[in-house]
This record gives sequence, structure tokens and C-alpha cells, in this order.
Amino acid sequence: MDTSNKPKVLFIDDDPYISSLYVQMLKAQGLRVHYIKDVDEAIYLASRTRFDAVIIDIMMPHGSYFDEMETAAGFKTGIALGIEITDMQPDAVLLALTNSQEADVEAWYTSQEQFGYYYKGDVSPEEFAKIVWNRIQGVTEMPKIFIVHGHDRDALLSLKNYGSLLLVVKAHNILCSQ
Repeated sequence: MDTSNKPKVLFIDDDPYISSLYVQMLKAQGLRVHYIKDVDEAIYLASRTRFDAVIIDIMMPHGSYFDEMETAAGFKTGIALGIEITDMQPDAVLLALTNSQEADVEAWYTSQEQFGYYYKGDVSPEEFAKIVWNRIQGVTEMPKIFIVHGHDRDALLSLKNYGSLLLVVKAHNILCSQ
């Protein structure tokens, strides 16, 4: 089977057990996946191979490429690695898949259109594989549907910048128009 035209994904995470679940689903989605658990090896590979998407865990050992200050003693290795890989792979989709829920990490990984931030507890391996495939194809997010019932102005205002499909159902308008 010729795999040369399948999109290539670099998956960087130091936890082989959890990663294997995501890697399996990515492969099932039709992607060629290179799993790396070492930061130094990931940088080496990213400097020599073009990837369509790069998936990075945030909390990992910093390796010899970065020092403890650059990575907050490993707690933010994924940001330092993301910055470095973005320079090497400017056209790749860059996604954080992590258990870290820090606002500055999420802010950096959502600062550009081709970036994304996903919390492992919120996205199953199957859902994430579909997200990666769609992001490689240029679809930034799958639409979400919200139903706001009644005249809840605060709910409408809080959803206006959500970036998803918003479906508003006003019960009195439906009843009055019949």
C-alpha cells in the first residue's frame, strides 16, 4: 500500500500509553504518524522532515535542547517546542494535546489560525483524530450547535464570540407564528 500521499503527523508526547490510543486513531483516520517521546529527537526530525500537522504535549522533560528556565522546569516544554517547531514547519497545523489547563498555554496555542489547544480529558482519541484530519484539510473547527431558549440575553452575549454555529430558538416566536 502506497502511503506517500497520506498526510504526515508528528506526535510528541512523553506518555507512551495514552499516546498510543491517540496514535491508533490517527492512523485509522488515514494519517501517517511519527510518534516521538523525546524533545531532542522531535526537533531533529522536525528540522529534516515536512509535516502536515504537529501534535505536542505541554508537560514533558525539556531534553538537552532547552534549559529549565525556557520550559518552566518541564511544565511548559510544549510552548518552547511549539515556538521552535513553528519556525521549522511554518505551514503545519500545530496542536497542543495536553492535561495542562493553564491560561497562558491555551492563549499561545490559540493565537494563530493554524494552531489549536485540546485538553485530553475533553476529547476522545477518536474525536481528536477527526479534528486533526479536518484541520489538515483546512476546517478549523467542527460546528457546534447551541440552543438558547427564551430571551436569555446574557447567554446570547456570552456565545456571540464562541466561533460556532448558534441556533436560537425562541419559544414564543414559534408559537406566535403558528
